[in-house]
Amino acid sequence: MKRTVMWLTMGFMVMPAIGQYRLTGKVVDDRGESLPGANVLILEWNRGTATAEDGGFVLQEVPPGDATLRISFIGYMARELTLEVQGDLDVGIISLETRTLMGEEVI
Repeated sequence: MKRTVMWLTMGFMVMPAIGQYRLTGKVVDDRGESLPGANVLILEWNRGTATAEDGGFVLQEVPPGDATLRISFIGYMARELTLEVQGDLDVGIISLETRTLMGEEVI
């Protein structure tokens, strides 16, 4: 009986780790400069992170399947990427374009 309980307990501890992957990448601007603090979000699971000082990011425990990755930063146009997560995935370098706002002049 003790042995059965032990095996069941160990099985439940391992189950959450199965099918969880790691998503990595780097966010830069249109000149190739890193964007620290950019938001990186997986829309389907409402999970996200911010980029590090070098523009890099790591999302842990990403479940397998289709995912939409949304990257945004103040002053830049947001970007969305459609991904198929089947294992650890490096999306590479993601470039954001500067958003130009044209205002009206008040005299």
